[in-house]
Amino acid sequence: MHRTLSLSRLGFRFQSHKTWFLLTLAFTLLFASESSVVAQRITASLGGTTRDTSAAVIPNATVFITNTGTQVTVKTQTNGEGLFVVSNLPPGPYSVTVDAPGFKHLVRSGLVLNVDQNAQLDLVLEVGSTTETVRVNSAEPLLETQSSDIGQVIGNRSIENLPLNQRNIFSLVLLVPGVTGTVNSSFTGLQFNVNGARAGNTDVLLDGVPASPPTDNVTVLSIFPSVDATQEFKVQTSNFSSQFGNAAGGIINVIYKSGTNDLHGSVYDYLRNSYMDANLFYANRFGFKLPNFQRNQFGFSLGGPVYIPKLYHGRDKTFFFVDYEGLRQGTASTFTATVPTLAERGGDFSGDVTGTPSAPIQIAIFDPATTVKTVTVTPTGTTTDAHGRHRGH
Repeated sequence: MHRTLSLSRLGFRFQSHKTWFLLTLAFTLLFASESSVVAQRITASLGGTTRDTSAAVIPNATVFITNTGTQVTVKTQTNGEGLFVVSNLPPGPYSVTVDAPGFKHLVRSGLVLNVDQNAQLDLVLEVGSTTETVRVNSAEPLLETQSSDIGQVIGNRSIENLPLNQRNIFSLVLLVPGVTGTVNSSFTGLQFNVNGARAGNTDVLLDGVPASPPTDNVTVLSIFPSVDATQEFKVQTSNFSSQFGNAAGGIINVIYKSGTNDLHGSVYDYLRNSYMDANLFYANRFGFKLPNFQRNQFGFSLGGPVYIPKLYHGRDKTFFFVDYEGLRQGTASTFTATVPTLAERGGDFSGDVTGTPSAPIQIAIFDPATTVKTVTVTPTGTTTDAHGRHRGH
């Protein structure tokens, strides 16, 4: 009896451990598949062909693609037709190194990959010793021939240097051809049209994640990325891939900054007040002072390699980036309205007139409780009630 109970407990423990293992495996596969889907949205890919100076393809060449900011390197090899493709590359600066037996070592630097870009690069190797190196520094943009989507990338230089009211990066979408309307920093601030589509039908992604909560038929915003935390964003206006759904207008794909091997950051405080502002016309007319306005936007950003003294150094391996932005704003406003006079509040409407100041006309006031409706017929075929209003038959 005791042995049977022990075996039962052992079987229960085995089944329990098996259940936990299956649940853990399921969650791992779920998050892995989710990350791969998101990666298609926020990363870039680089492909190309390796050839010699006679335009003949070079098979089985070794290609190293290195992110010059983090020094993370991806290794691949060309196929029998000299082709190579590397996907899921984070946007940023890159260099490409190619090695092939019987050819000089080639280093191509100065390459920049943007968000959701499928770039193509043709590499030409010269015959020679592998100990010799040919360096090519190219800053021209890479051609994208693998997709037909139409859009524009707003880079970090434009984000940081162009003036932005309330530091709202979404204001820069109006630089893209085909985009018209207005942008403000409110829940429904994306009141712009993409190629004639209705406002609010543009999907906004932050590192591949929708920036708005689920709604019925429009896109609303719950997150406004900081200028100092945004690396770049791409506005796709038409012909974008089927991987982007839930958008009848366009796609705004925002990429946050990430840490690199160099420690970098910023501290800022932007002040705006009403000291130099002009008053409103009607406020001046009625002698109202300019309403006070003051706005402070402050924060910091910091990124770099993870470093724990005497325990871990994440250079070339592990990085971090953090930012904070605060907004403190106070404002007053004035408006003009019509209110009852002291005589009207007391029930005296004898001073109510219409017409012009030179020819005022007394306004007749009727008590609805004592007014009796009378109708008379005139030769012209109209009726007149007690209030003097005319109506036709």
